Amino acid sequence: MAVTVTDDTRKDLEMFAKFTVERWINKMYKLKIRETGELIRSFEHHVELDANGNPQKIEFVYLYYGIFPDLGVGAGVTKEETPKGNRHPKPWYNKVFWSRLQYIKDYAGEKYGMDAANMVKTILSNKLQ
Repeated sequence: MAVTVTDDTRKDLEMFAKFTVERWINKMYKLKIRETGELIRSFEHHVELDANGNPQKIEFVYLYYGIFPDLGVGAGVTKEETPKGNRHPKPWYNKVFWSRLQYIKDYAGEKYGMDAANMVKTILSNKLQ
């Protein structure tokens, strides 16, 4: 027996993706990452569903160069050279992504944990009748 994914869950995942992008954009402004206009316009997110309508993955798309400020590299500066140079990492991506990932893990654990517990409860009560 599979856990049913409701329209509310799909909407929650869409909102999760939307808020993740918003937090990335806010972090870029806060860290004063230059040239953010084109990068911000490139952000997209997709919640991919299987044939039964169950979410399979959440995909984030943005211009490749956007990750460079997060690492403190780019324009001829490698990761090994950053401590010596004037570039420093501006962590707009990784910290936000991992905190958002923890959020969705907690959400899914709570949501599907309750669904699974209710499913077991239903099965057991049907067997006992």
